[in-house]
Amino acid sequence: MNEIDRSAGFVGILPLAVRGDGLYCCTEVGTMAMTLSDYLQLRCAEMLTLTRDCWQLAQAMARECRDPRLKELMNDHSERLRAEVSRLEQAVDLLGGFIGPEVNHVSQGVLHAHLEMMMLNPPPAIVDLHHVAEADQLEHLRMAGNQELRGLACQLAYADIVLLLEENLADEGRACTTFEAEFARLLTAFGTQGRQAA
Repeated sequence: MNEIDRSAGFVGILPLAVRGDGLYCCTEVGTMAMTLSDYLQLRCAEMLTLTRDCWQLAQAMARECRDPRLKELMNDHSERLRAEVSRLEQAVDLLGGFIGPEVNHVSQGVLHAHLEMMMLNPPPAIVDLHHVAEADQLEHLRMAGNQELRGLACQLAYADIVLLLEENLADEGRACTTFEAEFARLLTAFGTQGRQAA
């Protein structure tokens, strides 16, 4: 089996099939073989980039929130994401270092949509509702990704990486529960304000 040329980067990778001797992928420069461990390394690097972008967004949302309770929650969320980034950095290092594109197009799209929303200058209550909904959606996205990574790490018997990913998954599960409750609280408050204004 040919060794992977890591210098070219992993641009536009689409998994094709898993065979006994490795995972075969289609890229913009042709087909290459990679092991399951290589694939986990690539996906962990992608998750690291995504989580760094989410951390950046959480810091912006904490500054923009108007509701004091939500602002405190977003600051806590930002600190938790910093810890998740650190654990993913450890996982990537254990797997041999960062490979793949430096930009995650999913999270960059979310960041762009966030900026567009803020340019509309919505009222404070809408800003808060939007931020908590956005944060919750991103938690679910990262949770799905980390579940995939944990499954791959379990298959490869990488116990240290499994533990790191399980810590992230536990944090994400708690965050989803918190954000869903916070959205309900803000929505109720928004409805009460609307009725009072009428």
